[in-house]
Amino acid sequence: MKMKKGKMNKKSTIFRLIEEGYRIYVATQSAIFKELTISEELKPYIKFFDCLLEENRDWYKNKITEVNKKVFGPLGMPPTLWSDHHFGIACGVTLGFLDPSGEPISMMRFIRRFEINAIHEWSLMVDPEYEGQGFGKATLALGCELSKNKEKISFTTQLNNKSIALYLHLTNEGAPLELTAIGFHHTYPNSILAITDIPKDSESIMKEYNMPSISEGVLINEDTKLSLGKYLICATDLSAIKKISSDLKEGAHYRIIGWYLNWK
Repeated sequence: MKMKKGKMNKKSTIFRLIEEGYRIYVATQSAIFKELTISEELKPYIKFFDCLLEENRDWYKNKITEVNKKVFGPLGMPPTLWSDHHFGIACGVTLGFLDPSGEPISMMRFIRRFEINAIHEWSLMVDPEYEGQGFGKATLALGCELSKNKEKISFTTQLNNKSIALYLHLTNEGAPLELTAIGFHHTYPNSILAITDIPKDSESIMKEYNMPSISEGVLINEDTKLSLGKYLICATDLSAIKKISSDLKEGAHYRIIGWYLNWK
């Protein structure tokens, strides 16, 4: 059953950015675009690119690939044209903000999961020139706003990636950020898969997230005994990663509640 598209708060960060001259782009295929929960208030400010059409091929290739290069560098790990098509267009969505001149400055890409009513975000980035201005949170909020007919959002990242601090804003309404897998086959051995509810109010993502003091935690290792509610600290240590993966396999539950840079 398709969810009825409700009204959107015109005092939200998304509309504030629109008032400042920014616009929204959505690149996917027509059938998927129709399923997005786009409010009538937001619709006039969205530019849709049907990227199954030949006429939009160069736009996606030149504009989206360019944001990738700015973030990762030409020799970094931007996805291939093959994955761009399958996971960013044919089976997924690529969206973000355009600057006042019409150039993409942020990007969120996600696909639908088969086993649960969820989306899986697989790429979230901001042009380095716009970092530190809230565009990461705003883009994440935009993706959630357009996915209100889904219940949950999952993502893959690495333990040492600062994006975890961004994803914690998804929990501002109280839903936990559950760790579901760690150390699997991915770009790096410290990769994690986590999931939480899509916020009912996407603007909640823009609010401050208060991390607990790291002094309350215990560094996890192979001998750490689990108990309900214990606050554990996981470094990018392979033995700790193996332990957590084994614990998850046995039915243990881990929640991500903080991310700390240079905590040692």
